[in-house]
Amino acid sequence: MTRRLWLHAGTMKSGTSFLQNVLALNKPALLEREGLLFPGKRWQQQVNGVMEIIEYGGANQPPMPADGKWAGVVADVQQHPGDAIISVEFIGPRMEGKIEQLLASFPDHDVQVVFTVRDLARNIPAMWQESVQNGSTCTWPEFQERVRKHKRRDEGPGAWFWKQQDLAGMMARWQKVVGNDHLTVVTVPPRGSEPGLLWRRFASVIGIDPASCDTTVRANPSIGVASAMLLRELNVRLQADGLSTEDYHQRVKHLLAKKGLATRSGEPTLGLDADWVRRRGHEQVDKLRKLRLRVVGDLAELEPQPVAGVSTEQVSVEDQLAAAVDGLAFLVHEWPARRAKLQAQLKRQQGHAPQRPPARPAAHTPEERPA
Repeated sequence: MTRRLWLHAGTMKSGTSFLQNVLALNKPALLEREGLLFPGKRWQQQVNGVMEIIEYGGANQPPMPADGKWAGVVADVQQHPGDAIISVEFIGPRMEGKIEQLLASFPDHDVQVVFTVRDLARNIPAMWQESVQNGSTCTWPEFQERVRKHKRRDEGPGAWFWKQQDLAGMMARWQKVVGNDHLTVVTVPPRGSEPGLLWRRFASVIGIDPASCDTTVRANPSIGVASAMLLRELNVRLQADGLSTEDYHQRVKHLLAKKGLATRSGEPTLGLDADWVRRRGHEQVDKLRKLRLRVVGDLAELEPQPVAGVSTEQVSVEDQLAAAVDGLAFLVHEWPARRAKLQAQLKRQQGHAPQRPPARPAAHTPEERPA
C-alpha cells in the first residue's frame, strides 16, 4: 500500500500557526487513531529541516549534509509505516528546482501538497504587523505603497510581501511539478464564519475525522495598531544600535511583542479598504480560476472585502505611550521569572558532567523578515 506524505506549504498568515498547533497538540492521538505521523519531537525540527533544504543542495548551493536536520525529518517519515504530514509555510514560495529536490527526498511516498490561502485585504495588514515584529522600520503607509507599486526586480518590503503572497505564481510552480491531482487549495473562511471551519476543511483534505482532535490551542497572538507603531519606532532605535537578529527575536519578538504587547486589550485593529486592493485581489482570483485547481472552500472567499479598523494616522501619541508603559511594566514583572529560570538551568547543568552550554534559541528564518 502506497504511503502518503502531506506537505502543508502555507501560505503565511493563512491560519498556519493554528493548524500546526492543532497537529502538535494531537500528535499522539493522530498517530494512534489515524496512523498519521507529525514528525519530530518538536515542530521546530520540521522548520529547521525545511530551512536546511532551502539553503543546501540546489544549484550554486553547498551540498546537503548527509546527517543534517532535513535528513532527520526524512528518516522519521521513511521509518513510519503509515502516512505523515509536514507543515511549514516556508516551503510555499520555492522555485521548481527546489520543489523537485524536496520531492526527491520521498521517492516511496505519494506526496500531496496542500496550500491554505487567505484574501489580500486581510493579509496586507497582517503582513505589515508581522514585518514589524521581525524588525522592519517601514511605516504602514510606506508598506502599502511598496506592496502596491512593486515591480519584478524591486527589493524590500514589496518583494518580501509578494514572495509570500503571490498565490497564482506559487500554485503554478507547484502545479507544474506535482500536477493537479497532487495539489489542493484550502481557502480561509471569511470573518464571521462558523468557528472551526478552517480546521474541518483542512482535516477533510488529509482524511482525518475533525472531531477526533482537540482544537483548543494557543492562537498566534496579534498586536494592535498602537503596539505595532511602538515596535516600529523601537526597531529604528535598535537597528541603529546594531542589535543582532537572534537577540531581536528572543527579546523583542517572542518576549515583548508576543508575550507582552499581544496581551493588551482594547487596542483598535488595523483596517484596510482600498480600490487597488480589491482590483489586485480580483486579478489574483481570476488567475487562480484559470489554473483549474482542486479547491476546498471557495475561491470567491479570496475576493477582498473591507477590513474594519483604523489607520496609523488615527492613533494618538498618548495611545502609543500607553502601549510603551504596558510593555515596560511587562518586562519589569517578567525579568525576575526569566532570571530564576536561567539560574535553575545553570544549576542543573553544573550538576552534570560533562557540562554543556545553555541551548541556543531556535534559529529564525529570513523568510519571516522583509528584506
